[in-house]
Amino acid sequence: MTPSDYATISRVCFPVLQNHEMDTLRDHLGIGPTVPDEDAGQTIGHALAERARHLPAPIRSEINRLLAASQSETIRAFFAAASEENAPGAEGDSSGLAEIFKEDRFARPRPTPDELDRVPINRDAPAAMLGPQGEIALHMGRYEHRDGQVAMATAVCDAFNGSHCLLVEAGTGIGKSLAYLIPAVLRAVTNQLPVVISTNTKNLQSQLFEKDLPLLREALDMEFSTALIKGRMNYLCIRKLLYLLKEVDVELDLEDGAQEELLHVLGWAAATDTGDFAESSVLDQPTASELRGRLASSAEECPGRSCPHFRRCFLRRARAKAHASDIIVANHSLVFAEININTSALPPYVDIVFDEAHNIEEAATRHFSIELSALKLRFITRRLLRRRQRGKAQGKDKGKDKSKGLLPSMLRHLDSEAFQGSTEQRQQARTHVDAMINLIEALDTSSRKLFDVMVDLLDQPQRPLASLRITPAVRESTVWNAIEGARVVMDDELRAIGERSDNLSDLLREVDGDGLPFHSDHIQEFTALSIRLKDFLQDIDFVLSAGQEDYVYWVERTTPRMGGVRAWGAPITVGKQLAEAFYAQKETVVLASATLTVKGSFDFFKSRLGLDSVAPERCRELNAGSPFDYEQQCRVLVPMFLPDPGDAAADYATELGALLAKVFRRTRGRGMVLFTSYTMLKATTVALQQGLGQDAIPILAQGLSGSRENITSLFKRDLEAVLMGTHSFWEGVDVVGETLSCLVIARLPFAVFTDPIQVARCEQIEAAGGDPFRTYSLPNAVIRFRQGFGRLIRHRTDRGVVIVTDRRLMTRPYGAAFRKSLPTRTISLSDPTHFLDAIEECLAIA
Repeated sequence: MTPSDYATISRVCFPVLQNHEMDTLRDHLGIGPTVPDEDAGQTIGHALAERARHLPAPIRSEINRLLAASQSETIRAFFAAASEENAPGAEGDSSGLAEIFKEDRFARPRPTPDELDRVPINRDAPAAMLGPQGEIALHMGRYEHRDGQVAMATAVCDAFNGSHCLLVEAGTGIGKSLAYLIPAVLRAVTNQLPVVISTNTKNLQSQLFEKDLPLLREALDMEFSTALIKGRMNYLCIRKLLYLLKEVDVELDLEDGAQEELLHVLGWAAATDTGDFAESSVLDQPTASELRGRLASSAEECPGRSCPHFRRCFLRRARAKAHASDIIVANHSLVFAEININTSALPPYVDIVFDEAHNIEEAATRHFSIELSALKLRFITRRLLRRRQRGKAQGKDKGKDKSKGLLPSMLRHLDSEAFQGSTEQRQQARTHVDAMINLIEALDTSSRKLFDVMVDLLDQPQRPLASLRITPAVRESTVWNAIEGARVVMDDELRAIGERSDNLSDLLREVDGDGLPFHSDHIQEFTALSIRLKDFLQDIDFVLSAGQEDYVYWVERTTPRMGGVRAWGAPITVGKQLAEAFYAQKETVVLASATLTVKGSFDFFKSRLGLDSVAPERCRELNAGSPFDYEQQCRVLVPMFLPDPGDAAADYATELGALLAKVFRRTRGRGMVLFTSYTMLKATTVALQQGLGQDAIPILAQGLSGSRENITSLFKRDLEAVLMGTHSFWEGVDVVGETLSCLVIARLPFAVFTDPIQVARCEQIEAAGGDPFRTYSLPNAVIRFRQGFGRLIRHRTDRGVVIVTDRRLMTRPYGAAFRKSLPTRTISLSDPTHFLDAIEECLAIA
């Protein structure tokens, strides 16, 4: 077998591996590096075959059915050999497939929190548990007592007991997760109240649920229940999977890569207990977004208790567990989703802890924003119809060319002998389907025109724009008149498709569907698509009308894969919504992060999140500090000989790349470079690679060397690598030890000054008589800067150097705000040789 064959088979047999390269398979199976490749290949082949033989019979049957027309004889023969005995569904019948998903008696939800007096938790208990002789120390062995952690845990106890809002800045190394989890567990168990823990990133969610909470359960010898809950689109819908497998020939383009993805889904479905797409190495990737959307649970299509798979439903199981648990780990997006619409994902609760709280404004803004894009529309229309060749078939074969989607599937069922409707009903249904096919093709033309004209808005004669605010002046332009014209046509077509979809689902309800496979599925799908079309119409009206004063509206470019252009409507502020939904409604709200203060004050954070409206006696603050000795563990160096990053006459990226080549020769790699733009990252990477020449220092660049997860994993494994990252690497990346010894910040992280949301917020502050730079732009950048700085020192034994290559840190008046935010002194150096020598001295490299 080729490496490609091994990878395809591995995606089925080992579906949760991060990747399926030969080295990964060797590691997974414990095959040492000294084993010859040929012997390793045989061992891997045997392991894959053994796993394939143990797949449930219905899964093997479906795999063989999908592979019947496969171009790969090797893969087809492999799985055929694994199916030595006939299994249920051998003839393509997937009826036995549902049985592989276990039925569940869902946990009973706990009673709704009442307003009775709460039992206070012992504020001294966490201090004892976290003390040098406490349960945590005895359980962990090499546990380090931290005064800041104890202070934080005590403050969280007081917040629960006093129904306070608490802001906590806990620097890296404090152990803030245990500092809030211990009081949360005590609060939940003592009062039989659920406590919600909300994070911004999947990594922290996983750490809390898979590591920290199990550790507490063992260390404290205390019984408490936990649940990890996500939005419903993160869970596999069994009904939709079975439908897709049955209708695969009219629903998917198997020769366009969907076959391999679906094979993986079958292997993963046999292994998963949760149905969480994050487990899947394929479905968790952006390239599988369309298939994932086809398989994900959705509110519009869910038949609820009438679903034949209700007892097996992954979403229902996850939600039932959350409603019965003491501690529920969620994310900011899900928590915000329940503000206006109760999705029942979370149980009724009165206490919440927000970790990674510095991201709350951005997360809330994202949640309350409305996006209008060709990609969103295409997701709806491609569900109905995907043409595979130009032109249409004629006569009775109309719609039966190589098209895919729900409408071709419906036509096939209308032609089936199992259809129990009258001749008139059959004809009416065909009329609706044919009309929808024609309307979708017309909509494709009108929508393309709308978004093409949006591009014209950005293609200014002097200089093409990345984005443009939708202002009254813009809406009076000639180009905007063309947008309105295309919009009117689109509106009519969308309404007509929605009406036809409603009419078709109504007609199908009148027909006896007992003998027609997936009759109820078609009704659910057409009903759901009608809802989505109406939602899209509302989005068009909201964004293009640009009429809500507390929102900002704009058009921006995107990648071709994302449709090339999209329009947005976003709230200018979110503090009022947060105050109404949380501070006024919940008893306890804890907001924790390593970076909440600017110049030692929480005022900026409080003003942005509406906490300045909370009574002072109810809003408490704590800065728990950090246990690290930054003066001894790191230095901050600024090379003053580089040009200003904003100097248009200087080629900053080229000079930066040349300098980094010299830096990383001295440090022997072991570095991370943080950028504020992908354009600068790419240009600097090219210059760095040229400067390094043949030196064996791997460069892992975001967007060039693989996904964020892959390059992070490679970086942690390779002691001499250099990682080049943009926004997502400024936080949430923990690399302990020598692997990261040199952190470079390529530019002070001010938000792009043309970003429409930033501009609108600055205008709002200025209109109120404030200084937008001093009170908004600068504090935001300082918090971001501190997040980036925090990537370097993650443990008491870590040692390293931070290089800020933006000389404005020393030359501009606002540079003092950044310098004062650092826990160690900043050294500026004007001589390149002295600068490189200082790096070696900091790292104590012999």
